[in-house]
Amino acid sequence: MEILKTLLASDPSIPRLTCYDETTGGRTDLSAITLDNWASKIANMLHDEFDVEPGDSVWIDLPPIWQVACIVLGCERAGVRVDAKDPLVVFTSVGKLSEWEETQPDAYLAVVTDDPFGRGVVECGGEIPPGVIDFGPEVRFHPDAYMGSGPESEDSPVIGDESANCLLALAEASARELGLDDKARVLSHGWIDPKTTQLKAVLWAKSVLSAWSVGGAAVIVRGGDSERLEQIATAEKATILQV
Repeated sequence: MEILKTLLASDPSIPRLTCYDETTGGRTDLSAITLDNWASKIANMLHDEFDVEPGDSVWIDLPPIWQVACIVLGCERAGVRVDAKDPLVVFTSVGKLSEWEETQPDAYLAVVTDDPFGRGVVECGGEIPPGVIDFGPEVRFHPDAYMGSGPESEDSPVIGDESANCLLALAEASARELGLDDKARVLSHGWIDPKTTQLKAVLWAKSVLSAWSVGGAAVIVRGGDSERLEQIATAEKATILQV
């Protein structure tokens, strides 16, 4: 079972993910029900727009913004693996389009902005090249309930080779190491490996799922120095995760 379903059952309306973007000054709160709606929309988009089926791979080449968390959850719901090897779809930024057009010429490309309200490239005043999907406005047209099939099995990979069960086990181990109480809040720089600048399964488990495993909330901060993190942690009453 998706851990998100557990959060929905306990309290669907309180914030479960708070994302600070120190590069833009944005701050976004998402409740379990909002995350659930986004997950379904993205799962439907993967199925209907890109013809992605359970077991296929997509990749996310974006900074630690709130849209990434929703895309991961949508992939999990659709049974799609987040993996950089031969992805059928790449979610990326305008600035990295040419790189992906060269390295993955057959993949669908979807451009995601770091707008705190989820607006698309054109809505933010930019331009989209022909054949590229503007994620923000496109995903809104898809239903809030997933209409397709889910993972092939409970052991299907979600990120790399790690299944949902493996990710949850990593999260629960991290929660024990941190000594997290029920409904704890965990603050970190998110799921990006600082060495490779790529999304990493174990960091997703630690930065997001560890808090969710105890019925709490994750606070993700893009940018900001250690002093700023301390300020945010105090304001959010959150435990800082050292990676």
